[in-house]
Amino acid sequence: MKQSEVLFGIKFGCFTGLISAIVYPLMISTHGYNWWNFVLEISFGPLFIISNIGLYLFIKHHGNSFFNLIAIIFNVLAGAGILITNTVQKAIFTIGKDYHAAHTETSKEIIQKTYQIGNLVQLGLDFYFDVLVSFATMFLAFAIYKQHYYPKWLTPLGIIIGVGGLAINTIEFPVPPANLGFFDPGPFYAAFSFFLLAGIVYRMFIKNPIQK
Repeated sequence: MKQSEVLFGIKFGCFTGLISAIVYPLMISTHGYNWWNFVLEISFGPLFIISNIGLYLFIKHHGNSFFNLIAIIFNVLAGAGILITNTVQKAIFTIGKDYHAAHTETSKEIIQKTYQIGNLVQLGLDFYFDVLVSFATMFLAFAIYKQHYYPKWLTPLGIIIGVGGLAINTIEFPVPPANLGFFDPGPFYAAFSFFLLAGIVYRMFIKNPIQK
């Protein structure tokens, strides 16, 4: 890949990362069946993948490592996982319309059982994403230690977030931590990624931008 293409990929990753920084809080704080809710949920996964490819290229530019390669693989799989989770979840939740339209208790009971089975499927997919993003965060932390731009204190922070998030998500699988009164690791994953994104924006557009 030419240097100009690498720089374009990093900048494009910054752009999609900034959009995902807006989409993520809106996605987790709003729920519904409006078209814009659905757009938020199906767009975050692809945005997540593209922004992490930009991060991969940036870290590679400042000192590549085997851990950087592993991290991007896990993050791409995690981005695909969150897209699958959100679409399956949205499809399952539409069963509520059938429940309200049912006229007999037997029909309602069948719909309830169907919903419970479907809900377990989407909870399993959600855990799939949590596992991948946890490992991706840990390997990103190791990659940061091997490069020469990001501060080294981000390495233990990323490891703590990755290991802690994985542990908290496995305590009462498949029930999400927030449903049990624990903190949700999701915002911590996001904060770590957005901090890395801010570092790219600063380096690319403010402090001595990388030239072609």
